[in-house]
Amino acid sequence: MSWSLTNSPPKLLLMQYMAFQYAHLLTKTCQDEMKRDGVIFATTFSQFLQNHLSTTGNSIKNLYRQFIKTSKDQQSPIKWSIIDQWPTHLGLIGSLFLTLKTHQIQACILHSIR
Repeated sequence: MSWSLTNSPPKLLLMQYMAFQYAHLLTKTCQDEMKRDGVIFATTFSQFLQNHLSTTGNSIKNLYRQFIKTSKDQQSPIKWSIIDQWPTHLGLIGSLFLTLKTHQIQACILHSIR
């Protein structure tokens, strides 16, 4: 699955949702919140580096199946993107680098003003 910001609505509102397969904040709760908020694009990733890829894949598949199970046409109403192995995802690393670089430059400017 691939999606770019050029396809995004003019005003991109970023929201976060958490879902666990076997603990509080179950995927059903997450699904209800996302539907209530009218989410149409979503990116999912595991926040646990120690999880094996099959564990992460199973959790993401479970989330996706929850949406399909409750839809009328057996299709998820949300367009999904998945960041697999996010610590090595070049897009994420590049984004973090630019953010840190920007803040570093701002810190240098503020430091030299004083």
